[in-house]
Amino acid sequence: MNTRTLYEWGRESVIEYGDGIEDILDTYHATRLRDVENHEDMMSCDGATTTRLVLIRDVFERDGDLADRQWAYLIAGVLPEEFDGGARIPQRFREELENQPTNQLKP
Repeated sequence: MNTRTLYEWGRESVIEYGDGIEDILDTYHATRLRDVENHEDMMSCDGATTTRLVLIRDVFERDGDLADRQWAYLIAGVLPEEFDGGARIPQRFREELENQPTNQLKP
């Protein structure tokens, strides 16, 4: 089976209701971290929203159908070792995150 794997950074605008319940109001995606970090046009809901950075992994079948999608959210500013579905995160994304100026990694 021929598949193609694509990665992209995302910044989600989220409103949290407590007890783990949340709505994702808006997501901005880009292939480079600096493009996501510099994007300021996120939705707001009376200041009750937070934003979070996420790395997304999509696997597409040869015919273009999405076969798998996994997310990796930063934990205390650090990428986990694996995506939420168990796929390993390539080192280049950790390096990209480490090389990003910390003042641009705003919440």
